[in-house]
Amino acid sequence: MAEKIKDAKIIFVVGGPGSGKGTQCEKVVAKYGYTHLSSGDLLRAEVASGSERGKQLQAIMQKGELVPLDTVLDMIKDAMIAKADVSKGYLIDGYPREVKQGEEFEKKIGAPSLLLYIDAKSETMVSRLMKRGETSGRADDNEETIKKRLDLYYKATEPVIAFYEGRGIVRKINSELAVDDVFAEVSKAIDALNASGRRGSWWETKIEGKSFSASEALPGSVKAGLEHSAQLKYKLTHTHLPILPLRQSPRCPQVPATEEKPSPQRDTLEKMESITAFLALLMCLSAAASETYSICELDDIYGTQNTITVEAVAEGCWTSFSTENKEEVHIINLQYTQPADGHVIMSIATEVPAILIFTSTVSPNIYAHIERKAPNLSLYVTNGTHLTLYPGPTQTAPTLKGSELLDWAVKMFGGVTSFTTLQDAVNLTVTKNTAMMLSSVCQLGLEYPKQKTFFKVGSKKEAVKSCFFDSSLDELHIINIPDNVSIGTVTVDVNPSKVKLVLRGPIGTTWKITAKDAVLLSNNLVRINDMMAGPIRNISDDASEIKQQAFTYYNGTSITSYTEIHFNSPAIKVSIALREHPAVTDSPPMKSTTQSSGMYMELFNSSDYASSMAPGTQVQSNWKIYAQISSHVHGALNMRIDVQECSVHSEGLQVVEWRMPFKHEPCSPNDCSNSARFSFSFDVFKDLPSDSWDLECRVRRCFTGVSLCTPPVLVRTDVQVTQTYRPPNNLCLEFGLPSVLGIAFGGFLIGVLLIGTLWFIKIRTAYEGRGLKCGEGYPAALGIGSTGTLLSGCPCFLAKRRPVPTNPSPSENSSANGSMGSTQSTPTSSMA
Repeated sequence: MAEKIKDAKIIFVVGGPGSGKGTQCEKVVAKYGYTHLSSGDLLRAEVASGSERGKQLQAIMQKGELVPLDTVLDMIKDAMIAKADVSKGYLIDGYPREVKQGEEFEKKIGAPSLLLYIDAKSETMVSRLMKRGETSGRADDNEETIKKRLDLYYKATEPVIAFYEGRGIVRKINSELAVDDVFAEVSKAIDALNASGRRGSWWETKIEGKSFSASEALPGSVKAGLEHSAQLKYKLTHTHLPILPLRQSPRCPQVPATEEKPSPQRDTLEKMESITAFLALLMCLSAAASETYSICELDDIYGTQNTITVEAVAEGCWTSFSTENKEEVHIINLQYTQPADGHVIMSIATEVPAILIFTSTVSPNIYAHIERKAPNLSLYVTNGTHLTLYPGPTQTAPTLKGSELLDWAVKMFGGVTSFTTLQDAVNLTVTKNTAMMLSSVCQLGLEYPKQKTFFKVGSKKEAVKSCFFDSSLDELHIINIPDNVSIGTVTVDVNPSKVKLVLRGPIGTTWKITAKDAVLLSNNLVRINDMMAGPIRNISDDASEIKQQAFTYYNGTSITSYTEIHFNSPAIKVSIALREHPAVTDSPPMKSTTQSSGMYMELFNSSDYASSMAPGTQVQSNWKIYAQISSHVHGALNMRIDVQECSVHSEGLQVVEWRMPFKHEPCSPNDCSNSARFSFSFDVFKDLPSDSWDLECRVRRCFTGVSLCTPPVLVRTDVQVTQTYRPPNNLCLEFGLPSVLGIAFGGFLIGVLLIGTLWFIKIRTAYEGRGLKCGEGYPAALGIGSTGTLLSGCPCFLAKRRPVPTNPSPSENSSANGSMGSTQSTPTSSMA
């Protein structure tokens, strides 16, 4: 039987007493053939029928008790099934009166397609009811009773309207108008519902491995409600893209507008237009997916976050106290960033007996639904707090805040288990406090609520927006707190090294940085370890402008993360964790700092310091390299940067460390404000075992005019060096005059020895050719000097010399002359 109403159109009709919703329901029944059902009418009809269920209901009402919700829903369901064959839809009058009733209705019967909110001013409703009381004779139609009824109505109805507004199915009807004019507005809403049907159109596809879905339906359909349910159940991201902006988008293909055509062609054209728009949407999404690999997520404050973690630091305390009845006493201070619609909806569940005391100092109306209630649960709300808890009952606590409220609770219940400040909470589950060995006295101080494991808290997803980008190893993180957010102090813990920060906050924000290696840009006062930095420059809270300023300041083209914080808190803590670096083949950047110095070093290739070297620039080992060390962590103070010493460390298999000599470079006070310049060269080292070097300098900051300096810190940068080619040494010798004379004399001696050797060989050969014996027939002219020394080739020159004939024969004479001429030519030639 329940299948008959599975796809039925269900309209909730909500309106205060005297709003005229009963009259409008009658008109809807007459025009559209809907069935009008009122839980009050059904109860009275059931009692009047005398049925068994009617008798049970009468007994319950006579005792003054409320009729169980399941019984009411069963009656509504039975009435709907009975009219299923003839009814075109159902008007559920005056229902639901609270969110839980609506949720149970959807579980047992079905989801509403539309909620008609028949609204009128309270003065109008009072006037109408007073006029009705003149003829109705009803005792409750007096002004005092009417105002109480209206007050109860608003408290009960506002959470319901807010709940279904989130689904997009509420149509607010102004019942201040004439009856027919009001019905005209009602008709428009129902006509839109009937035209769209219960379901719209749905497409889905995949881009870059991610699923994309799109739905299409006319205004007034149940599309928004279905999308909302899917978003909550499956944790989807919902984006509303109307067709008109798609047509006008400069990045997306142009979708031609379709002229209005009379039916039935118009329906077909609208369907084609929707499909065309969806195809254009897919093209835009595909283009966007191919352009960047960024991941933007909306995180809550108390959930598990990724590389960037944001925690609210708030006032609170906790102990292991519980009452004699094993009840835990919790004071819960609810704080909210002002919502656009002026109210906040949250849900609360308790799993242990507890006394919950709620307080708040914010102006929005807070509506809290108790989903699960543990036994012995007591609810207190401080006087002046705009909080409605349903179902109740609630008790009133005095108008006290902070430690005064804490003291009251201690006197009232004997102690306090916890005092907790929650920021932008939308759901809260209270579990058993299992902490042991805690202090027995709750003393207020700053704490992190996430440490309290007995509270499971969820906050608004819009509280923190984090975007992560697949950038290089040179990390640049941007944290933006818009001007409409109030945060006093922001503590930032930076785990990675070599990090660049852009910290932007409203006027009055103070940043406290703990980092091993970071440089920063901020428009606020910043304390980095023990050094103070004043505002460096003004920064807009617009995301695109911040990114551009970061690129200009750091001379970069990519960022690692962008975080935007949208909740108020006196103090927050931001943690930047290490991330997995992608494989990168580029050389490491040449700018970096170390030891939390807040300083960085730049390298230049000329003495004018006009433009710094690009990251990874290769320099020759014989080049003169110019360096500048700058600091930005001392605000407006003009400090002198003192470079004490520098060293270089090789990177690679062969690790060496050498002291690097350097020369201070002169510069004007304007150019060297809070900076120092010097030059160095690798030419002082003959053989370099590596191309990659780490230049590290020990630097102090000194106050101008006084002999007061900070402890030295280390500042380093990476340098890529190419060994300069050196030609081989010149082998030519340089000689003076003594050397030349010595060489000439040595050559003379060598020449004499050669002559003597040749002489000896020639003469011996002549003797042996004639068959002469030693000393025979040797010419007298060959004797040198009167001493008898013979330099002939005869080996027997010591033998007695025989006389030479005075008249030699002609043949001998000619032979001797020829021989003489021959022997004389040789020494002459040799001497020459």
